[in-house]
Amino acid sequence: MLQNSTDPADGRFDTEPDMATKCIVKCSSCQTPAIDDTLFATLLRIADDPTAKCKCGGTRTISLAFDFGLGATDKVSDIEAVFHPRPLESWQDKDGSKVTFFPFLVVLKRTGRHSAIWMPYWHIVESEDGKKKQKYGQWAPYMDASLFESMLQQARQAGFLTDTGS
Repeated sequence: MLQNSTDPADGRFDTEPDMATKCIVKCSSCQTPAIDDTLFATLLRIADDPTAKCKCGGTRTISLAFDFGLGATDKVSDIEAVFHPRPLESWQDKDGSKVTFFPFLVVLKRTGRHSAIWMPYWHIVESEDGKKKQKYGQWAPYMDASLFESMLQQARQAGFLTDTGS
């Protein structure tokens, strides 16, 4: 049975596993790394407070380096915005753990190209003893924003994803 959660994954988590996508955070003023955190925590922080500054007051630049294969270029992109649903969707696993689905919509600026969309997701698994573990979703699409917009437009023209909530 699905339940909605208003709790955006509070609490401590096990360490994030080595990820192919690397997060590079720099400050425009002091040029030092402004955040030393997991990718999940960094995306959550940006989504919840997009105007947050470095401790020195400078503006953060957050870049993501993707480990694309098949000869893909433009592997580094700067984050422009991050969003996550409110409320989140949760359910009980067969072992009694609470599982919360935590997707993100990340708008990226690609060097020499238009914006791109990346949609990573995690599952936050909270065991009955209260311990939380984040599990990264393995299939996060990354595409030019024009492709994403095209699919949204097609879905809306077909009567889906409209303001009526369908």
